[in-house]
Amino acid sequence: MDHYKRASHTFFENQFYIVWIMKYYKPILQGELSLFLRDTIRRTCSEMKVQILEGVVSKNHVHLFVSVPPHLSIIEVMQKVKGQVPTNVYFRRGLGVQLLDVPN
Repeated sequence: MDHYKRASHTFFENQFYIVWIMKYYKPILQGELSLFLRDTIRRTCSEMKVQILEGVVSKNHVHLFVSVPPHLSIIEVMQKVKGQVPTNVYFRRGLGVQLLDVPN
C-alpha cells in the first residue's frame, strides 16, 4: 500500500489519461501560447490538489496523465482546467491576436 495516496480515512489511486484536442485540429498551441497554457494547467491543477504525473502540450492537442483526489470527479477537473484557459488567454494581451492569425 506504499504507492497509494492517503486521505484522512481512505487510500486511493485515481489516475486518468486525458487527451484534449483543439477544434478542427488547428495547430495554435505554439510558442508563448504553449508555455502560457502549460503554466495555466499547472496552476489550476495545483489549486485543486490534482497531481500531474505526465503532460505534453503539442501543436494541436494536450496529453495529461493526472492523479485526482477522491472528492473530485474527472469532469470537475476538466471543467475547471478548460474554463480557466480561455479566460486567461483572452485577458492577457498579445495572445488573443496570435489566435486570430492562425491559417486555416
